[in-house]
Amino acid sequence: HRSMSPGAKVSRYFDLLRNSAIRRLGLSGTPMTQSPLDAYAIYRFLDPQVFNCNYLEFKDKYAIQANMGTFKKVVGFRNLDDMAGKIGSISIRYESDEVLDLPETMDEIRLVEMGNRRHYKEMEVQFCTDVQEHTITATTGAARLLKLMQIASGFVYDEFREQLILDQQHKINALVEMIEEMPAKESAVIFCTFTAEIENIAASLESELKITPYLLYQGQNDLREFQRGEPSGNMEKVPDKKILVAQIESGKEGIDLTMARYCFYFSHPLKLASYLQSRKRIHRPGQTRTCFY
Repeated sequence: HRSMSPGAKVSRYFDLLRNSAIRRLGLSGTPMTQSPLDAYAIYRFLDPQVFNCNYLEFKDKYAIQANMGTFKKVVGFRNLDDMAGKIGSISIRYESDEVLDLPETMDEIRLVEMGNRRHYKEMEVQFCTDVQEHTITATTGAARLLKLMQIASGFVYDEFREQLILDQQHKINALVEMIEEMPAKESAVIFCTFTAEIENIAASLESELKITPYLLYQGQNDLREFQRGEPSGNMEKVPDKKILVAQIESGKEGIDLTMARYCFYFSHPLKLASYLQSRKRIHRPGQTRTCFY
């Protein structure tokens, strides 16, 4: 799935490897998470004759594009039956339950009252809001979305990357309550997007439940200790409930977290692929118990 973007370094490198590889195989549980256009780079590596065109020609054939003046915006797709036929010509698809014997999963959405409605609404409508004598602005839609995510989690970064604390108790209290509801001796993973969320969650678990969590993000990696059930460097002993608080981009792939069967999302990533990959950390071969999200 890392080779989806045709212009990315990984994708271009795979393209260079193609001619020297006698046999080429593509394996992915998330082959097209953003749009059908994700298929191009994968099949360019496997067999460029499948679509027999460059990316611009591929995009013109399968995407409906609106002329925005300086660029074209994809607003829909077409000829998808033709694309599916070409994809199916050299591929085989299996659902996970056809090849893996995995336990059931259960999802729960916990609604939490928002404590920063004014800041959220101002950012949503006006692209700016005043917080503690700081004017927080967003210059693009993407930047606004990030600010809205931060405000919903009870903080926001200013222009100097300094954290400004807002009302975060509603969301933190809901998380603490769910951790309390877990049976004793259970393990759990908490995924979040921002470093500030990890630090705030860790502090709340320590003060409210006397649980020192394992951490996995840019500043700390307690993954091995969590997997082995050993104390991390800042623990006196292993807590009764072992909690790993992980930044989603650090823990979304390539690791086994089947020692836990509870997974909480304090915030969601912007990329669907990151979310889908992260869910598979606890629900994968080796897991024998029902998983709760």
